[in-house]
Amino acid sequence: MEVKAGDLLARRVVSAGSGFPGQASDVVHVGLGGRARADFVRVRWPDGVLQSEHEVAAGKVHEIV
Repeated sequence: MEVKAGDLLARRVVSAGSGFPGQASDVVHVGLGGRARADFVRVRWPDGVLQSEHEVAAGKVHEIV
């Protein structure tokens, strides 16, 4: 997963199957350092599909499915 907000570029690796009972948490927190929104959130799914969400507001929980 990549999040771009101005000059900030954050990358996170999220994997399933490592928690109890057999699943990792599906919540990912990315701090934007006071920025009002992320320019984009990009997810590469296990099947290789790339999904991008643009102009994602800060301070909220977003569900990407």
